[in-house]
Amino acid sequence: MVTVADMGAARHFLRTGEIKDMEHLVYFKPHVHVNLTHPLVKAMYKMRKTDKETAAILAEQIYDNALITAGLIRDTSRMVGRLNKLLTSLAGNKGSSTILTP
Repeated sequence: MVTVADMGAARHFLRTGEIKDMEHLVYFKPHVHVNLTHPLVKAMYKMRKTDKETAAILAEQIYDNALITAGLIRDTSRMVGRLNKLLTSLAGNKGSSTILTP
């Protein structure tokens, strides 16, 4: 979960377009709360020993999921490539994805 001291202001800046990309995260200094007992976090922790690259991609995705849940991310299209890599890995193919993304 991601929280900021003034969540309303952060969302306002996103809606009005006064902040570019992820600038608001620097300004609002979000706090990340991690549930260490969550099955996904436990699996990622184990995975880092055998597949560091996929574990790192998964950590980025979990963070972006928290930003989306908090309403603090405007453009989710940058996640598509990462999601394709995760799905490809989950499917058992460690090669590159052939799915084209804009």
